[in-house]
Amino acid sequence: MSFDPIKPLRILALDNTPQKLLGASGTLELALFDNPNEATVYLQVFDGEGVPTVGTDKPAFFIAIPPGGGGLQPTNRMGIHFRHGLAIACTTTPEGNTAPATAINGTLGVDSQWALANINTPSVIQ
Repeated sequence: MSFDPIKPLRILALDNTPQKLLGASGTLELALFDNPNEATVYLQVFDGEGVPTVGTDKPAFFIAIPPGGGGLQPTNRMGIHFRHGLAIACTTTPEGNTAPATAINGTLGVDSQWALANINTPSVIQ
């Protein structure tokens, strides 16, 4: 039995500018972010082939990140599967397009089998 390690992606200064991270299908296994703002912000997560238009395109789901931090860690190794690709943005509402006062930082965990072959490297990934 083999175990596929999670590939961590460090995300820095994420705001409402959409970041296309994956150009193919794959699985998001965890998302942990710090929120330095005084209000809750929303990590919008998109499943699509192109770069989404934040505020117009509906995210596949969103993660509310309270002040001080938060995130999502699925309870099993199944994760959340994306059929077409993965893009993210951070906004002040679940489906809006307003940037938070201060950008957020965090880590995404993706399955290494597809991450190594299909990951894009936008400026927010360090």
